[in-house]
Amino acid sequence: MKQTHIFVAFCVLIVSLNSWSRVDVQKTKILQLPVSASVSIITEEEKNKIIPQSIKDNESANEVLAQMADNAASLWWSTTPLRQTAIGRTADAAEKKLNMQAQFEDQNKTKHIFNFKVLAMQALARLEYRGWVHATLSYDARAAKTEAQISEKMSDNKDLVISQSITTAESKSQVGFRWSW
Repeated sequence: MKQTHIFVAFCVLIVSLNSWSRVDVQKTKILQLPVSASVSIITEEEKNKIIPQSIKDNESANEVLAQMADNAASLWWSTTPLRQTAIGRTADAAEKKLNMQAQFEDQNKTKHIFNFKVLAMQALARLEYRGWVHATLSYDARAAKTEAQISEKMSDNKDLVISQSITTAESKSQVGFRWSW
C-alpha cells in the first residue's frame, strides 16, 4: 500500500516537472485593466434630505431610524416617474386629504395637539396626541401590525413608556423606562 502511494507521488512529481511553463519577460506586455468610473448612488443633497437635521434629546434610535426611512421613502416618491401615473396622482391626492392636524388649549392652559397622517404609498397610518401625555397609535398595513405607545415625562431626561404591539402572530405589551444621555 505504501509503495502505491510513493509511486503515485513520484508520477505526479514527474508530470509536474514536465509541465513547467517558461515565460519570456522581455516579450510580456503590461495588462491594462479598465478604470471604472466612480458612480455615486446618492448625492450629497439627497443625503442631507434623508438624515434628520435635528434630533431631540429624548428621541430613541428607533425613532431616528424610522424618520430616516420615512425621509428616504419620501425622497424616492418625489423623484420617481411612478408618481406621474394615474395611481401615483390618486395616492398623492389621498395623502393630502388624509393628513390633518388640530390643536386647542383647554381652560387649564394645557395645549392639546392631534396629528393624523396617512401615507398611502407606504401603507402607514399614524395618530399622535400631545397634551396630558404623549401617545401614538400607528398601523402598518404591509406588516399587518398595530402599535400603541404612551409616554409620560418623569423628569427632564426620563420617560415612562407603556406600549402595546399587535400582529397576526403575537400581542406584546411592554413597560419601559427611557432616558436621554
